[in-house]
Amino acid sequence: MKPLFLEVSGIGPFVGSQKINFESFRDNALFLIHGPTGGGKTFLFDAICFALYADTPAGREGNLKSDFLPDNVEPFIDFRFSLGSRQYRVRRNLAYRRPKKRGGGFTTSEESQFLIGDQGTILAEKKTEVNQIIKGLLGLEAGQFRQVVMIPQGDFRRLLISGSDEREKLMEKLFDTGPYKAVQERLKEMEEASEKDIRFRREELDRLTEDLTEVSKSEDLISFDQESAIAILGERLERLDKESAAASRALETAAASFERAKTLFSDCEQLDFLMAERAKLEERQESMETLREKLESLRRALVLEDRYRNLIAAREASKKANQESKEVGERLESLRENRILLDSRMEKKPDLTKRHDSVSRLIRVLEPFRSEHAGMASLIRRIEDVQRRSNEAERLRLEYVQERDHAAKRKAELDLLLEKFTQGGTPDERMGILRKLESFLQLKKTLEIREFEFESAEVRLADAEKAHSRASQILEALEDGRWKDMSGQLAAELADGVPCPVCGSLHHPHPAEGGEGPLAEELEQARADKVSAGELLSLARGAFGTAEALVLESRRTLDSLASELGDAAEHPEEGIRTLREAADRDSQLRAERESILGIQMPDISTKLEGLSADAEGFRRELKGLIDSRDERKDAWKSAVAGLPDDLAIPQPAELPEKLDDWQTEMERLSDELKSLEAESRRLDESIGQAESEAVLREEYRAASELDLESRSRAFSRMLASSGFENEGAYCEALEHASSIEVDSSEYESWTNRRMENSTLLAEVERRIDGRAKPDIAGTAQERDRLSQEAAQIAGRLARGKETLRRLKEAWHRCRELEEEKRESELRHGVLRRLTRQVRGVDPPRISLNRFFLARRLEEVLIQATRRLSLLSRGRFTLKRLDEGGSGNSQAGLDLLVSDGWTGTDRPVNTLSGGQLFMASLALALGLADVVQARSGGVKLEALFIDEGFGTLDDESLQGVLGVLNDLREDRMVGVISHVPELRRQISNRIEVGRDSVGSTTRLIIGA
Repeated sequence: MKPLFLEVSGIGPFVGSQKINFESFRDNALFLIHGPTGGGKTFLFDAICFALYADTPAGREGNLKSDFLPDNVEPFIDFRFSLGSRQYRVRRNLAYRRPKKRGGGFTTSEESQFLIGDQGTILAEKKTEVNQIIKGLLGLEAGQFRQVVMIPQGDFRRLLISGSDEREKLMEKLFDTGPYKAVQERLKEMEEASEKDIRFRREELDRLTEDLTEVSKSEDLISFDQESAIAILGERLERLDKESAAASRALETAAASFERAKTLFSDCEQLDFLMAERAKLEERQESMETLREKLESLRRALVLEDRYRNLIAAREASKKANQESKEVGERLESLRENRILLDSRMEKKPDLTKRHDSVSRLIRVLEPFRSEHAGMASLIRRIEDVQRRSNEAERLRLEYVQERDHAAKRKAELDLLLEKFTQGGTPDERMGILRKLESFLQLKKTLEIREFEFESAEVRLADAEKAHSRASQILEALEDGRWKDMSGQLAAELADGVPCPVCGSLHHPHPAEGGEGPLAEELEQARADKVSAGELLSLARGAFGTAEALVLESRRTLDSLASELGDAAEHPEEGIRTLREAADRDSQLRAERESILGIQMPDISTKLEGLSADAEGFRRELKGLIDSRDERKDAWKSAVAGLPDDLAIPQPAELPEKLDDWQTEMERLSDELKSLEAESRRLDESIGQAESEAVLREEYRAASELDLESRSRAFSRMLASSGFENEGAYCEALEHASSIEVDSSEYESWTNRRMENSTLLAEVERRIDGRAKPDIAGTAQERDRLSQEAAQIAGRLARGKETLRRLKEAWHRCRELEEEKRESELRHGVLRRLTRQVRGVDPPRISLNRFFLARRLEEVLIQATRRLSLLSRGRFTLKRLDEGGSGNSQAGLDLLVSDGWTGTDRPVNTLSGGQLFMASLALALGLADVVQARSGGVKLEALFIDEGFGTLDDESLQGVLGVLNDLREDRMVGVISHVPELRRQISNRIEVGRDSVGSTTRLIIGA
């Protein structure tokens, strides 16, 4: 990963937009990030980390927004970087407050981001997707990236001089030791679980042994061994089983005898009950006959009940009619007396009316002036308030007039600036030239790649031709040897006088000599090698032709584009930078002009119109208030002058109290007049209603008298025909009519029970058949005795069986536990030794976690020693000490420094400040090399070193700068420091400045 361009705005100490073009430093440059403490030097690297991973080294990603940034300004980080020949751009927009699009107030805009690929396509817009793709491209986690790209000297100084235990904690942050620590913890958990399992089995074995002892004591078997005790207990159970069977049979016989005796006893008891009940029923026979005669008399009385009830109702109605007629007459007489009294009160009505009219006139004339004094004071206060608001509106109007003039002046300035920009071409024309320059620069890089590929194809073609020629020569030599061998074999078979199978000659003066020709497999392999070489030659020729065509095409395209660009093609990077800066400046000017025309000017005009309208309204309101004040003064004088002389006019201060008194008096007079009128109307209506009601009540009384006389004669006739002597005898009989249902039920119950008793008595006498009543208590006592004996025997038998089962299970479980305990103790011993070894408790006292870190430390020290030797001119090297310390300390991570000048090894904390810095830097660079090498061979083309140079003397500083210059062979190196000497040593710089409103950056390119 190589940084190309960084822009931050509204982030940390950088309020305004700050742009850093790393490409200006040339490839693999050494540059300095310089500035005062707290200015934001390290924050630039934090911004790069946040752009790539949405994470920062200090963990402040939740508070990146600048404290100086106003609302409605979006904070963001825009970062471009390259990976080999590919370029990528990532942008992170932070959340910020902006005005709502509708209505007033503010809302919070959510954070957003996007990642753009090499071809200008958007690869991702979601946070998790952007992070995942960048992690895949770089091949590093955020923490690993900071370890190998950003070197914080403080961490590595502590890593160098700290003790072994603290060094282990620091290295755990740099390397993932989670799996090794997990193994250690898992083994410790397994050891604790194994120890707990053994302890559990021991406790269970002790408990079972105690149970066996108690059971053996309870059964008197403590002196017998296991088999004898079980045999003795079995014999006891057989005897108890026989006794239990005999007891059960005896109990069944006794239970059957008891059931038969219980049945006979129940029948005898029922016979005694039925005989006693029969005697009681016969005793009540005479009273039941009397009850029957009473029921017949009651039924006759109930036949006349409705007629008698009607007669009683007629008597009550006649009595009520007489009473109501009397009451109406008395009420009519009382109403007529009240009418006479009311007429005497009505004579005062004219005087009351006259007084009411006088008071009403006073209230009507003077009521508008009730609060004259308070109203005038309020009116004066309103006049003063309106005058003040009118003055304030005029002041604001003048301010907005000045603001409008200022905005118009700024617009004119912007128009002149934009006109100058237009003279150098329109924005579209400049953008077209920018695209052509970018394409021209990209084509140059593409041509370089294609020329390199063409040269590689040419070399591969030459190699293929050589390989094909060599394979042809080898095959030709092998075939020639093969022919010689075949000729020798044929010559060996020739004989004089026998014709040659080739030429037919009978004489063979010079036969061919045979030799050791090639094997058939060798010849076949040579032929296959020639065919393969021919195929490779064809492929190489095709690749050469393709590469040559691509180079020619790129050159033609580049020449065509260069002719279009003219002089701009000589320095494309400078032209791109200039055009981009011009585009940004043009965009800013146009945005400001649009803001003035679209927002500021309309807003000012609107506010001026509103203020002018307000001022006019205030003037009109003030004039109306003054006129109102004068009118109220004139109205009071006119009202007082028009009142009659006979009315006492109060002073203005007394007017509210007088008006309240007059209002109360007028209301009282009104109520009194209304009350007289209402009472007169109500009394007249009541007298009319009472006279009508008296006539109706008299008519109803006469009708009631006639109805009562008719009903009395009819009931007397019916009473005589029903057998009752008079109305008193009938009433006496009717009083008992309510008990007819009870008496009828009692008589029917007695009759039914007598019949049921006779039936049951015959049935029970048949079942007893003359037998005597049995002794049920003795039979039950015998049955209970036998049941108790059987239960005791069954209980002893069940307890014995349970004891036998417990003994067998306990002895069997004891044997199992003994075997399991032995196996668990063996496993626990092995596990404990393994756990102590892995955790570094036993010699060689190095844990698995520390063993892994020691191997990594060895790799780091190899790389660190190489650089430390250069920095110290061969004096110092770093080495790891395997031996552990005393007590409980572990081995493996202790460091020593070897001094080549004295030939001794000594602790690293004995180095001076400058020597410690060089050793820390060497250790940090070595760690970066190891982490990078163990991250899938990721190529990182940038390195940042943060502070620590202040402890070096001039000679050491030159050595460190020499090492950093060596690092530029394969990467860009940035040094973050405020040391002034570095400004003279490093010409390429990013200067960070600071003032009261934030920090700024300035790019300085050296010669």
